[in-house]
Amino acid sequence: MESRNQTFIDSYDSKYALGEIRDALSRAGALLEPDAKDADIIIEARAGALSTDGADTLIGIPNTGLPIPLAGTLSIPEVAFYKS
Repeated sequence: MESRNQTFIDSYDSKYALGEIRDALSRAGALLEPDAKDADIIIEARAGALSTDGADTLIGIPNTGLPIPLAGTLSIPEVAFYKS
């Protein structure tokens, strides 16, 4: 699978995803050909959603630090009523 032939995979991390696919195929014993004409099998990689879920939800009090003059910082632990 050659990265310049990426016609069906287009995302922010498509080069990384194609590299991971190449690596997995190589580790499984596949011999990768630079030209599709020389290949016995052609793999088509597509991705409907290539992303990282970075959403966090917290209902409660987050972990914070409370500055105390001349003594430093008092760490207040997180109190979560709901967290995902």
